[in-house]
Amino acid sequence: MQAEDKAEGDGDDERRKGTWTADDDWKLASLVDNYRQQGREPNWATIARKLKKGAGRACHDRWVGHAGRQTQTCDDEKP
Repeated sequence: MQAEDKAEGDGDDERRKGTWTADDDWKLASLVDNYRQQGREPNWATIARKLKKGAGRACHDRWVGHAGRQTQTCDDEKP
């Protein structure tokens, strides 16, 4: 019975780890923007589930270290 439960759980949580793509960064920025438009801080665990990208901490670290900076730079360049 436990083996069956584990097999079911594995299919429900198909997160991928590894290299972040430009598409991943775009999706991350979009999800963070949705939270901010609602006046809320991003829920990193929920964002990670939606991106299927490891843990919430990985999404937070990516946002702080890379994607968030790119978004701010792009916003600064807009007329």
